[in-house]
This record gives sequence, structure tokens and C-alpha cells, in this order.
Amino acid sequence: MGNLEQACLHVVSDQTSVPATGRVVFCPCLRDLPPQIACLLGILPIHDANGRLVEGLSKPRFRRVPDFAGVCLADPFRRLDDILDCVREAGIKGVVNLPTVAPLLGQPANPMIAALHDAEQQGLFHARKRGFEYLFITTEYNTQCANSITLDRMIVA
Repeated sequence: MGNLEQACLHVVSDQTSVPATGRVVFCPCLRDLPPQIACLLGILPIHDANGRLVEGLSKPRFRRVPDFAGVCLADPFRRLDDILDCVREAGIKGVVNLPTVAPLLGQPANPMIAALHDAEQQGLFHARKRGFEYLFITTEYNTQCANSITLDRMIVA
């Protein structure tokens, strides 16, 4: 797929709002959040992001199957392989680290946040080994990573 930093990615939280064209991420944990700040608020530990994903995938009613599922790869409570099995069963071929700790990276550097972001990247590599396409949400300073995108290139519907 190459580096997607110049492309836009549509993020939807509802199965009925998948647009007919363009690259799409299904991320139900952002439902009911204001679109302007959904990607930022979505990282807060106020909900079970992967629980909402699994629930949203349990009865897929997509008009068009999204390209990616937003997976919280820093989830200490759920097994990544179980989540990936649900994503595959829904027919989704890609995984993206959403929600992500990427907005928290920056100055001053926080080793704990950097370790979580590294864990997200390792989770994506694991998904790739399982045959998934992947997209890594990161900062503008780290876009040399293959298959990366920055939050400002995402459109939340």
C-alpha cells in the first residue's frame, strides 16, 4: 500500500455510515463523540474500545465492508488474536491502531507513552503476520514508517 500520509481516511463509528468510496476505518468506540475531536477523545480510557468493536462486528450490517477495523492495540485485557478473529469473520481485511496514544506523543517525551505506541506498532506487525493489511497512526515526526498516516489526514464521520 505504501505510505498513505497524503491520502485521507474516513473513520466511521456506525455500520450504516460507510461511504460508497474511499478508504474506511470502522471504529465504533468513537460513536457519539463530536467529529472534530473524536480521534483525540477516543484515546481516553473511559470505555472498552475493543469491547465496542467486537460488539459492533458481531452482527455486521455494512452497506460496504470497511477497509480497516480500529483496534486498541494497547488493550491489556483482551487477547489480540481473539479480536483479529472477529475482524476477519466480519470480512474486514485491515487493522489500524485506533484509538491510539499518538496524540500524546511529543514534548516532553514520555517513555510510558512511547512504549505504548511501540506496542501498537508491534500489534500491527502481528496482524500483518496473520495476513491483515495494516495502517499505523503516528505523528508527523514518525511518518517514515511504512503504511503510516497522521491524525490530521483522517475524516471522522
